[in-house]
Amino acid sequence: MRYGSIEYIYANPIASALVASASFRHWFVAKTCFAEHASTARLLWKEQWAQRTPGSLDWWRSYWTTRCCCGGCGQRETDLLAVFETPRQFRFAVHVEVKSPADRLGKDQVGSYKRRAECWAGRGRAPKTVMGHDAATTFLVCGPSFLFRFPEARRFPVIAPYAEVGAHVEPYPSLPELDCQWREERKPHLF
Repeated sequence: MRYGSIEYIYANPIASALVASASFRHWFVAKTCFAEHASTARLLWKEQWAQRTPGSLDWWRSYWTTRCCCGGCGQRETDLLAVFETPRQFRFAVHVEVKSPADRLGKDQVGSYKRRAECWAGRGRAPKTVMGHDAATTFLVCGPSFLFRFPEARRFPVIAPYAEVGAHVEPYPSLPELDCQWREERKPHLF
């Protein structure tokens, strides 16, 4: 079983849609602070894959480093990294955290995502396996109960619930029964 196999079920359709669907790429970028580039930005997925460690199974997955130029964002992983380029060669990256229904939010995970995105932004600042880019932001994909259980996750600048992603990516996994079951188990009992 590969690392993050349940998370992979939620992340891989997003990565595939970024490559295959211009309308999904537009929707995705338009949700971010780079919305003005949604119509013109080109996803650099082939270039990202060429820069990965030989043998990497995916262009987008598990960007990890133990060293960085700021010294404070290592030892964490970016689940899905997408680097885009505009016609004027402005490059921006979107660091996506994907939470499966049973996931938890790690200690200072929102802050560490932000620090890593800021650290890697700027040509020549990212680790050698990460395509250089000028700016970056972070993005969270999760189920609705995740935000209820971990309200601090709302500090991600972009949040896309499964249902919203699923409206643009078909088929997209949905486990509403797990989400509903979690809420049912935690309802206060009235006697």
